[in-house]
Amino acid sequence: MSRRVLLYMMSALLTMGAASQESLEFSVPHGIYNQEFRLWITSPVENADIYYTDDGSDPREKGMRYGGSLGINGTSVIRSAVLTDDSIWSDVTTATYIFPQSLLSQGNSPDGYPKYWGKFCQITGTAIADYEMDPEITGNKTYSPYVTEGITTLPIVSLVTDKDNLFNREADSIKGGIYIFTGCPVGDGTGRGWERPVSFEFIGGEMGHDLTVDCCLKLHGGHGRLPEKNPKHAFRLHFKSAYGPKKLKYPVFGDRAPNRFNALVLRTFFGYSWQHWDNNQRSKAQYARDLWTRETQAKMGDPISTGQYVHLFLNGLYWGMYNMCERISDDFCVQHFGGTDEDWDVTEVDGGAGQYHAAIPTYGNIDAWNQMCDLIYTLPNHSNFMHLIGCGSDGKPNAKYPTLLDIDNFIHYMLINLYGGNTDWDHHNWYAYRNRYWEDEGFRFICWDSENVLVSPTENLTSKNNRGCPTGFLNRLMKQGIFAHRFHEEAQK
Repeated sequence: MSRRVLLYMMSALLTMGAASQESLEFSVPHGIYNQEFRLWITSPVENADIYYTDDGSDPREKGMRYGGSLGINGTSVIRSAVLTDDSIWSDVTTATYIFPQSLLSQGNSPDGYPKYWGKFCQITGTAIADYEMDPEITGNKTYSPYVTEGITTLPIVSLVTDKDNLFNREADSIKGGIYIFTGCPVGDGTGRGWERPVSFEFIGGEMGHDLTVDCCLKLHGGHGRLPEKNPKHAFRLHFKSAYGPKKLKYPVFGDRAPNRFNALVLRTFFGYSWQHWDNNQRSKAQYARDLWTRETQAKMGDPISTGQYVHLFLNGLYWGMYNMCERISDDFCVQHFGGTDEDWDVTEVDGGAGQYHAAIPTYGNIDAWNQMCDLIYTLPNHSNFMHLIGCGSDGKPNAKYPTLLDIDNFIHYMLINLYGGNTDWDHHNWYAYRNRYWEDEGFRFICWDSENVLVSPTENLTSKNNRGCPTGFLNRLMKQGIFAHRFHEEAQK
């Protein structure tokens, strides 16, 4: 356990009895504002000292003593805590105040932030920091109103943490900044798995979100972590008792998804995005492709990782539009379908090149998956196909043979990726899941990280045949007449 996590656990234990009585009150709630105001911070405890910060840092470590109301006249992040006569700290209270007009003047040299980010992983060099709102847009009388108006059209996610947690240049698992050491999939992977404490606020939007919770922050993704390819990294939020609640209980996606989460992903989109390193991809940039695959799968009647577009702020700096979505895991399966974490097998591909790709169990084990693969690669054997779908050779359900593949789900999944021409698949970017104790339900596939779809109307992937992956399965299954007929039926719908 890291010293940082231990510090937070000790702080939580020390303040369990006191924090509820000593929690601070801010006179103005977090949100979007257009006029300056005075902010009063009060504590119900007499003779207690209030400390605060305005740079994202922890007021228990770097706080200034509060001596009266604070003037708030631009985008601000205020964190505050109480120190009692018994030298016991309260929990930290955090509030972000967004002034849309401030976005127009967000420059490239914010106080205390580095001019350079992480070192390149595949080539020599270091990423030049980019905090600035594009002056060609913000300084344009035609476009600048869209910036200030647009910030109110989506919910806001504000992540607040000490700057060192993001940008410290020490290559240390406890002190190092996760935006400097990004955990690249090539090289030594320094930074992979590092987590840092963060305050997560979810504000506004059509549902009027009003959430503040402490959790931990990690970087997310594969090649999108490479500083030379992508300056705008994706994040993951994990809810752990070492930082705050063990599980988030809040309707992040309204009634479109369960209201309990172990983790959330803030997807930035890498392929065919405006920040992509390749000019050809930038010229075809859209933020709709990945979400199109997920929502299309939902309309076919299959579960998905529900997503929501948001505006992201880091310590009050606008970081861009992201898609916040559910993370696919054993807990995702429990929340959507039931059972316990220990019941679920969640499988993904282990990457690599060539015609054979070994799957690995992200959660659970791979026994049923291997059994399914063995049966698929005996096709067109009729009896084995029947066993694959939980039937005897006579085509009737038979308890002797557990269902290993959800045929309709698999067909839907393949139709989406083939129709969309997904060129960054299926050597990676897929998940499958199954409850090993529900023997009448087979593995289901779920769309994930599908940014490279709907690029070319002539893209044809029907000849792709990666062994042990969805395209390899399809090639074998199409040799079986019953499956081929069912596939054609679904394709016609």
